[in-house]
Amino acid sequence: MATNQSKTMPTDSQTHTPTHLPALWAVALLVALLLSALNLWFGELNQDEGWYLYSARLIADGQRPFVDFASTQGPVMSYVYALLWAPLQSFGLAGGRLVTTLMGWTAALLAARLAWRLGGEKGIDKGTAALLTFTLIGVNIYHAYFTTVVKTYALGSLLVVGAFLALTADATSRPRRGWTALAGLLLALAAGTRASLVMLLPLVFFWLLWASYCQRRPAAPWSFAAGAGITMLLIFLPFLLAAPQALWFGMVEYHAGRETGGLVTTLVYKAAFLLRTVRAYFVGVALLTTALLVRAGRGDCKTVPLRGTTVPLLVLAVGVVTLVHLLAPVPYDDYQAIIFPLFAVVAAIGATRALGRSARLPLVVLLLALLAAFSSPRCQDLFAAPRDRIWWPMRTQSPLAQLRDTAAILHDGAGAEGLILTQDTYLAVEAGLAVPAGMEMGPFCYYPDWPRERAEACHVLNREMLTELLATTPAEVAAFSEYGLSIASPSIQPVPDDEVARLRALLATRYAPTATIPAFGQAQTGLTLYKLNHVPYNGR
Repeated sequence: MATNQSKTMPTDSQTHTPTHLPALWAVALLVALLLSALNLWFGELNQDEGWYLYSARLIADGQRPFVDFASTQGPVMSYVYALLWAPLQSFGLAGGRLVTTLMGWTAALLAARLAWRLGGEKGIDKGTAALLTFTLIGVNIYHAYFTTVVKTYALGSLLVVGAFLALTADATSRPRRGWTALAGLLLALAAGTRASLVMLLPLVFFWLLWASYCQRRPAAPWSFAAGAGITMLLIFLPFLLAAPQALWFGMVEYHAGRETGGLVTTLVYKAAFLLRTVRAYFVGVALLTTALLVRAGRGDCKTVPLRGTTVPLLVLAVGVVTLVHLLAPVPYDDYQAIIFPLFAVVAAIGATRALGRSARLPLVVLLLALLAAFSSPRCQDLFAAPRDRIWWPMRTQSPLAQLRDTAAILHDGAGAEGLILTQDTYLAVEAGLAVPAGMEMGPFCYYPDWPRERAEACHVLNREMLTELLATTPAEVAAFSEYGLSIASPSIQPVPDDEVARLRALLATRYAPTATIPAFGQAQTGLTLYKLNHVPYNGR
């Protein structure tokens, strides 16, 4: 009898939280805080930050996405930032990054809570699973950057993790319909934040349907469908009725219109996406791989029960969203930041189940995460300027400080109009200035070959409209980096050299350069500041 109990009862190391976990939690939290602070002040500027915050300002001023200005994602993020960031506009981009960081931290802590809950469901050490989850997310300089800069990832991942917490809120007894309805609402909000997350809605619905009818578990799929469906209607129906063409363009056409240059190039892009993702999240991938190999070596890979567990659903969710990202014409590895918290939960639970007898597991993972974070090239990029032959010069200013100083110059010269001619929208945000209508999308506002009617309906500029704008805008100041007047949408291809020369020559007929900054903003390109010379354009 004693022998049978030793085989069936969990060991102490499996059921009790190791005594050193609080100290490891303290280290993980402090390092995560350091990485967030470094990325907030020293992290490279990103063009997305400009138009996301600018759209939030427009909404705070009473305008609507798709109806009054172009947008390439659902409206949820812009409205959330209009609520949370607009009161902090005086802090500029730093205020937007602070709001984003708080969302990213909340997502990481909720993911740890989800791992703790699911760990108890699977009978493993909940404390270890929670710590591993937070370590994988928080002690990762790559993830810290992309959930600090103003992008959809922090808010999107927060909503996704919140939805799965709602799904498991009553995992120990009969699930309540209110929780599944809340999960549907949160996933619909996530889809309204980033389009790629919309595939989670049918996935979760059919999972709940299968659990309800095939496993005879009360999973309440219809309350999930009601919560999701009503929320999706509330998010998108007003814009569908008011601006259907602009909504279709922003949510579908913009993302599908990029050109890659052929099959071979496309395959190379997709392979590079996978390899860069593994590099960015190497510790998490290595941890999950190790857990799978250990379990395969024990021959217990088929012992994970599907009944009563949400972990397989998390695996499917990560896989589906990753596949959607992989199918994009040009997939970027940072897309995965929005789904990584769920991956971290899966990796942490898998590792705790396979390796949980080792009290050193959390310490080893934390040490690996620290080594990966501080040996990353991103750590060097926080302080080093672009390489000069064999030298690595140090930055003389942080990107945020440089943005503030440049924006102050532009603000002082803008005059009563409060207008700036630029495609570097974060300059307008930081300076508290407006950009001309049609330029809200920054570098991606130029659709040279579109007919005027379509461009106006989608709130972008075609060749004729951009020419008119450069010739007539009353903006007293202008600023163009090497992103400006150089990208043709929707293919996202370089504007031909002769076209760039024509646009730059037109700019020079009305604006005189006043300063040049050799390394500015995203990718450290050159930035030229201009002042209106009030010489009328003669049309030649």
